[in-house]
Amino acid sequence: MTVQVGTPDDHGSGLFVRSDLVITAAHVLQPLGQSQPWPAQALRVTLPDGTDLEVVARLCHPRWPNDPITADIAIVRVEKPQSALVLDCVSNAQARARKVWIRRFNEAEQEGTVTRVSQGAGLYDLESDDLSFHHGVSGAPILATNDKVIGIATQSHDDPAPNTSIGLPFIDNAYESNLAWLIANCPDEDP
Repeated sequence: MTVQVGTPDDHGSGLFVRSDLVITAAHVLQPLGQSQPWPAQALRVTLPDGTDLEVVARLCHPRWPNDPITADIAIVRVEKPQSALVLDCVSNAQARARKVWIRRFNEAEQEGTVTRVSQGAGLYDLESDDLSFHHGVSGAPILATNDKVIGIATQSHDDPAPNTSIGLPFIDNAYESNLAWLIANCPDEDP
């Protein structure tokens, strides 16, 4: 299930990867040009039923915002765990014109295909010829046909275009560990 991650002036999407941890796009928490992420107390996670959850900690990928293509991922910790909303995630999923769905917050799923493309040094993005999405979808889960989340939506043009970067896969290799690193390093609460 997709949740909404709200900031003082905008919002994105996210998904529970643990009962108290929500993954989203880093640019939702720290827009390009902003020197630091929003403080945890300025964030909220909204469930599909409209319930707002307090955020107690947040963490952006260590390469964000210097590497906006392969480091656009972040995590927030909520005060009230939601074990029923946790989605199964898989790192290092192969994707070559792989059928997927982008599960948007309180909207219909969008179907399309993605290809995992190497950006060098063990870093990847997800590209698509047939997917695009609107503002606020960044951070939404990208699900494969086995209902496993293989990554998150991060950026889109208004209309589908050939070889367009639309997301970030979960990677865990010698060069990159994005989802696992964020889970392991998210503080219990912001200092």
